Amino acid sequence: GSEEAIRTIERVERIQTDKGNGRLNNAKTVWSNVVKEPVEDLTFGHGFMSWGIKYKRMIDVEWMSMLYYYGIIGLILYTTFFIALICRLVSIRILYFSGNDKIFCAYLACFIIFVVYSISGEMFSYQYLSSLLFLFLGAIEGSIVRKRRLFSLVKMIER
Repeated sequence: GSEEAIRTIERVERIQTDKGNGRLNNAKTVWSNVVKEPVEDLTFGHGFMSWGIKYKRMIDVEWMSMLYYYGIIGLILYTTFFIALICRLVSIRILYFSGNDKIFCAYLACFIIFVVYSISGEMFSYQYLSSLLFLFLGAIEGSIVRKRRLFSLVKMIER
């Protein structure tokens, strides 16, 4: 409601003085808190949206939010997801779409958007954003499966 509108107006006014580095300040604040945490909080985190509840604002840097919300375990899982996307991107290019770049380019564009948003926002804190990512990735994987089945069918017919 009105509290969110007031915070938004205050943030827009602060942009003139801080040149929009609020995300960097948030990340620095989170990091300074994280390094002082007990081992169990550092390992398992504080729970989803705990920063927002405590400080009345978002972290706005996905990597730091993963570390604060879910600890080192969550950050490792998030990094693993990132690495899996990179490996999948490479395998799509090499195995399936060396001659047809449409799906590869779509996957690459999705990955680039994901990388940019992970630096400048919290995709997994906003389910409507992360659900779009997973729907898109699912559509691409469906295209790959369809292409593989078609390829298998053509091979069977050729025999």
